[in-house]
Amino acid sequence: MDKKITTWQFAALLFMSNIFAESMNFPTDISKFESNRFLTLALIYLGSFLVFIPLIIISVKNPGFSAYQVLCGKNKPLAVIFGFLIVAKLLCSGVITACRLQFFVTTTILPQIPCVSFMVALFALILYGVYMGMARGGFCTYGKIAQVFLTVFVLMSVVVSIATFDKMEILFLPPFNEPVRDTAVNTVTAIAKSSEFFLFAVLGGYACRQPHKSVLFYLPVTLLILEFMSAVIRLVVGPYYNHISFPFYMVTSLSDVVLFERLDGLDVILWIVSGAVRIIVGILCINTVLRHMFGTAGKQKDTVPGGAKRILSAVIPTAVTGVLAVLVSGKSQVSEHSGLMSSIVMVTVVLAVIIMPILAMLIKGKEDGANEKEAEQA
Repeated sequence: MDKKITTWQFAALLFMSNIFAESMNFPTDISKFESNRFLTLALIYLGSFLVFIPLIIISVKNPGFSAYQVLCGKNKPLAVIFGFLIVAKLLCSGVITACRLQFFVTTTILPQIPCVSFMVALFALILYGVYMGMARGGFCTYGKIAQVFLTVFVLMSVVVSIATFDKMEILFLPPFNEPVRDTAVNTVTAIAKSSEFFLFAVLGGYACRQPHKSVLFYLPVTLLILEFMSAVIRLVVGPYYNHISFPFYMVTSLSDVVLFERLDGLDVILWIVSGAVRIIVGILCINTVLRHMFGTAGKQKDTVPGGAKRILSAVIPTAVTGVLAVLVSGKSQVSEHSGLMSSIVMVTVVLAVIIMPILAMLIKGKEDGANEKEAEQA
């Protein structure tokens, strides 16, 4: 990868990934934090910082390399094991993101569109994005998109809070009476579900020169924005807070601000873009993991597959994610299957075991050819 994204762009990319997961909920995924929402958010990001600490130490001690690159150079068998886990996690995250996005779009603006039609259109866009990301050095474009997203989101949050000020009611603020055990469980669960640790482990140093500074931007900025918007949403919708699947979109709709027809229309565009970019970056990370696992360990610049190999490297993980999303999206809307998450994880692990060797051979073949060419020239 020749071009690296800036520290602020990487922080914005992590923010975009996290805020989508916070804002798009299935019916049984809501009311996670109950009355201790504000305290739980603070604990989540404090705990996240503690998880980031070893990754930050590795990135500081090995500038220009990601934590996963360092692991590949020092312990290849362990790196392969962690690589399988990362691929499975990112595939699972992509599937859930696509299902959430489909549920959001069909619930808000396009209730008549068939699930398959939406998924086909979405993953055609994602496939194009993955291919262009691989062809043009990866994450620079998506870092810029994330930066614009963060700026627009902050401005829109301020506008919405001002526009809904007359609808706020201070009595809607809840008492902090949730049991300590429930708060602790909610905190640990939210941290465990986060995929931003994996993005940092794979991309930190590889895609960004000073990734540790990105984390120091990302965590407090995200926490402040979520606390602020949680307060606005709670003050506006009151007791309905724990029964809303799309809290940010709901409050934006209530603001009645006329901007580009309606502000909630801009909100829909933001969430579609953020969801698509989240999946694209996850797939690009999968390809990056495979290059580190089966390429030449310890090199800062990895050979990106070209031509047909690049197409296949983009198509295979994108197609797998899309097929899984179509298969589970119907269940996700009902969301009454307690084993849905574990089922997705199991399926993605099995598919990762089957698909990773195929992608590895494609990437390995290209790198072997490049090494032979270098040897001939020498």
